[in-house]
Amino acid sequence: MTKKVHSLFFVFLLIIGLIAWNDLPQAYPASGVISAHSQPQFGNEGKNVEEKSINKTSKQDVIQAINQAPLTNSRGSAIQSFASELSPGIILTFDDKSVDDWYSFLVLNNKYGVKATFYVSFFHTLNLNQLIELKLLQDAKNEIAYHTTNHVNALKYLKANSMDDYLNSEIFPDLNLMKEKGFRVQDLAYPYGAGNKELDQELLQYFKTVRYTAYPPKNKKIADFNPVYLKDKRQRVLNAVGIDNGYGHTDEEIFQGIDRAYNNHETLLLYGHVISNKPGNANTSMQRLETIIQYAQKKGMTFHTVSELGS
Repeated sequence: MTKKVHSLFFVFLLIIGLIAWNDLPQAYPASGVISAHSQPQFGNEGKNVEEKSINKTSKQDVIQAINQAPLTNSRGSAIQSFASELSPGIILTFDDKSVDDWYSFLVLNNKYGVKATFYVSFFHTLNLNQLIELKLLQDAKNEIAYHTTNHVNALKYLKANSMDDYLNSEIFPDLNLMKEKGFRVQDLAYPYGAGNKELDQELLQYFKTVRYTAYPPKNKKIADFNPVYLKDKRQRVLNAVGIDNGYGHTDEEIFQGIDRAYNNHETLLLYGHVISNKPGNANTSMQRLETIIQYAQKKGMTFHTVSELGS
């Protein structure tokens, strides 16, 4: 019986994927003087974040997890909607296009009832399998958000091009395509964390929030770095601190950052790129993610998506 259900489920996924694939263009050219990046870069260090996953989570494991009982947290309670006041919590976000690696997050979805926000760039280059994986992530209550069409540094682009050029090259093409494919895109993260007030004002006409990347000074730890903490869920300009290997933050430092959020009734924003157990500057391991989740949930903290802000 289980085998039959799984077979029917895979047929269903294939149908969804074929429908999505029919109208998917092969590429959008990048306009202006900034060329499209064949691969996204890591932070401001220029490190490549694209690599093959070595995670051992199989698609069968994820399908089995999805077919289990409704999502609950580690204490067996049903996931609750975002509170009217911002509760102490964590917002996990991931950038770029490592969809095959992100897919393993579904195991944590089911095991702990947590959610994350995935900011996608180069959507027009995704293959059929990746479209299906993104749809399954969204169906599991994760947020699929936007990271522009070609992952261009907006500040560099605008030195030689107009704001309209930027919108027509980097915002509208893949944003419209994602919505056509059934993704509920509400939020944006700046590639390289490169934005300014002028861009914020323009882009907040199209998105609920915009998210920057933030780097604590050498003399400060995450817990001392105010920009990455939220108290007001109506805030629309956000900052997140990196948890990938290359950022050099230890688990203990992250735990101290979580402690501050809990003690001060705040929400801490974190971001990474590739979910992978392989050593690499742009990688965050499943073990680290699970450790963060377990530590926060022992305190009764909630994992939110960015789109739940302002709800």
